[in-house]
Amino acid sequence: MNEMEAIESTYFDKCTVYRDVEITNEWNETIIDEHATIYKNISCAISKNTLATTSQTDTANTITYSLQLFLNPLYIIEKGDEIEVTYQNRTIKTVAGQHHVYPSHQEVILKYDGEI
Repeated sequence: MNEMEAIESTYFDKCTVYRDVEITNEWNETIIDEHATIYKNISCAISKNTLATTSQTDTANTITYSLQLFLNPLYIIEKGDEIEVTYQNRTIKTVAGQHHVYPSHQEVILKYDGEI
């Protein structure tokens, strides 16, 4: 077992990556496939990165914070990808930001905006 496999064996969370991609249809027209599934149910780990900020309107309370996603470096994650992360029987939708790739793993900053 190499270092990448050893680290990946500690990932107990799952994520699915979505991205808008251009495709060519049967009439040779280029169209945007919004929310195409790029990777599904890949092993990952998630960690809270920053303290939350909240805002309140008449209809909802909104919370915004950053998370850090750890996953295999062989997956190509792009800034702006929508990443749905499932951890501890909870699923949240996030957006990928800056990422750093290392030989053994990669770290991706995720932004979460949700209602509380």
